[in-house]
Amino acid sequence: MIAIYLKELKGLLHSFTGWLFLAVMTFFSSLYFIVYNFSQGSAYASSTLGSLIIILLFILPLLTMRIYAEEKRQKTDQLLITAPIRISDIIFGKFFALATILLISCLIFIAGIVVMSFYGEIPMVQNFLSLLGFFLFGCLCIAIGLFLSSITEHQFIAALLTYGLYIFVMLVPSFIYLLFPADSWIVKVINVVDFMVPFDCFFSGVIVVTDVAYIVSALIIFLVLSHFTIGKNSFQPNSQGKKKFFLSLGGTILLIAIIVAANIGLTFLPSEYSQFDFTKNQLFSITDETKNVLDRLEDKVTINVIGEEETVDEFVSMYVGNYKKYSSNVDVVYRSETKEPGFYMDYSETTLYNSSMVVTYKDLFRVINYADCYEYTYDYNTGANTITGIDVEGQLTAAINSMLGGESNVIYELIGHNDISLQEYITKRFNKGGYVHQYLNLLQEEAVPEDADVVIVSSPTTDLSKDEINKLNEFVNKGGDLIMLASYSTTDSPNYDAFIESFGVEMTEGVVVEGGGNIYGQIPIYIYGERQPHQITSIMSDTRLCLFPETVGFTVKENLDESLNVLPLFTSSDQSYAKKIEAGTIAEKEEGDPVGPFDIAFVAGKRISDGVYSEVVVIGCTEFLISDVDSACASANSEFFFNALNYISEVEFTTTIPVKSDSYEPIVVPTGSVLLYAAISVVLLPLAMLVTGIVIFIVRRRK
Repeated sequence: MIAIYLKELKGLLHSFTGWLFLAVMTFFSSLYFIVYNFSQGSAYASSTLGSLIIILLFILPLLTMRIYAEEKRQKTDQLLITAPIRISDIIFGKFFALATILLISCLIFIAGIVVMSFYGEIPMVQNFLSLLGFFLFGCLCIAIGLFLSSITEHQFIAALLTYGLYIFVMLVPSFIYLLFPADSWIVKVINVVDFMVPFDCFFSGVIVVTDVAYIVSALIIFLVLSHFTIGKNSFQPNSQGKKKFFLSLGGTILLIAIIVAANIGLTFLPSEYSQFDFTKNQLFSITDETKNVLDRLEDKVTINVIGEEETVDEFVSMYVGNYKKYSSNVDVVYRSETKEPGFYMDYSETTLYNSSMVVTYKDLFRVINYADCYEYTYDYNTGANTITGIDVEGQLTAAINSMLGGESNVIYELIGHNDISLQEYITKRFNKGGYVHQYLNLLQEEAVPEDADVVIVSSPTTDLSKDEINKLNEFVNKGGDLIMLASYSTTDSPNYDAFIESFGVEMTEGVVVEGGGNIYGQIPIYIYGERQPHQITSIMSDTRLCLFPETVGFTVKENLDESLNVLPLFTSSDQSYAKKIEAGTIAEKEEGDPVGPFDIAFVAGKRISDGVYSEVVVIGCTEFLISDVDSACASANSEFFFNALNYISEVEFTTTIPVKSDSYEPIVVPTGSVLLYAAISVVLLPLAMLVTGIVIFIVRRRK
């Protein structure tokens, strides 16, 4: 095999065709690279390689058409067959020679990936997986071209057959998928012969064992077919030769059958052994947290997807499929909008559009609106919303987990006092966590509703009336739980302040100023709280600190009521002090100013009677849950808030699957560098290859 390999490789490198192939591949790969990656700033090589596949399909037959047809035309194939070498050596020698030429072009492409990494963070593993997929795709095309070249002695016919097959694979499946339903027999047949589909996993950053096995199997099958077509020419036209022919044919069919059976067997592999996700946030696979939730299922959970399978969003379809593959207790049912137009009306008062989901478990259900499956960011330049994250798994897992806990906990958010309302990113997480979020105006209601589990008072800027305070006290004395955000403003709120202090603390008159240096930027009233040991704070990441801008402080009363138990959650340092802030100025510490440390978030437990206990969490910061503040501390504030909510709601098992995103910041390449790289890779390098090929061609002609 080595001799054949070296002979073929030398022939390719000593011919104009081999250098033409390298020049064309280098030109187009560099051109696409400059456009997609350097000019547009894409961190992914997959967009460039996806476009390059078309170029590969057009120029690869120039190499494969002559690889064996030329041997037959010149009658040298008989010398090869009768030589003391195996036919498999001939096949593999020629195949690996062509693959080496393709590999050279891929190695040139690697240089572009390395240069790209100099200008920003890139998904290196995904980029190399994309390149590996491109190389394997080219190898499969080489195997196909080698087989088609072995069945004819005319290079032109071999090229036409190869182009014809490539065009069929590129165009016909797309039309079939449009014209026929997904479960029709013709679509199933096309899925088997559409050899471009398995390569999608490489370009997505995922290794799927069944897809890799398909690619390798298809490559082997075409090499086996080439072995048979070349080998049959060596059989003599007598009984012994016919016997060898049928033995060879039978062996070929048997080997192909074994390969097909092995591929079918691999489809039964569990998902954890058949799919390996190398994307940034495991974008195409379910997390261990989801698997833990699914492992707790005792009965069937049904995911009803609005729409027909072929019309449903690809990520929704992929994730529900992954859930079904992992757990036998998960059923997926697609509800056609034409055949079952009113299906969702028993579950939702609002219209559910295509790709929305209704998840049912026992006698419970959860509705997931399709719009909640994605995270959007508003682009002020274009005036459009851009998808920046995928939350299909987060929504699904939270829905299933919340039903495992039984009925949903009901949260009421107090309104009516120009409150700083909880922002949308918080209320969405209520739904995601299985909570029912509603609004409560105690100026209009006679009492806190009976179904309330938790009442949230979010920084009222006008004082609560005594009647409202009495209603909240009545709720607490029945065992109800509260989360309150204190409000620091120039407007006095004696009723609300006194209500907070009734839980065993005294509130500072001004905001806490931090003198210990644990602050955000250079702002001493933007404090990173010092975490105190408690169940609420212990499950938080050690590397994340909560940020308290303009927070009031609390100190525990000395003569604490025996029914109360007050524990700090976050404190300021012993170098902090309290100060009234006016006109945005921050005065230095003066004599008489209260000094820290202060509690800036605490939990108070109140024993009402035997078996009746109430929990109250108080956060001293008005802007604690503002999205900009939460972003500044890497979402530590919202993590703490939901930990506190789960704690007082006695939710034992919670899901914290974040919105998934596989996006990277665009790489920024200076214009001068782009022009330099373009001159070298798009012009000089391909031109040098062409000149090399021409010189070799002229020298060989003169000989």
